[in-house]
Amino acid sequence: MAPGLRAHFHKNYAIYYTFNETELIIVHVVHSARDIRAIFSGDIGE
Repeated sequence: MAPGLRAHFHKNYAIYYTFNETELIIVHVVHSARDIRAIFSGDIGE
């Protein structure tokens, strides 16, 4: 994961986000059954 990227977990989902002084930026919303490492490496295999 990128530096400064954070995660919040809600039910079966992981919400990856970052923020700055004025914004909360949602980067990914991912179901927990997905391969998180593959998604962040760009190899999603779809």
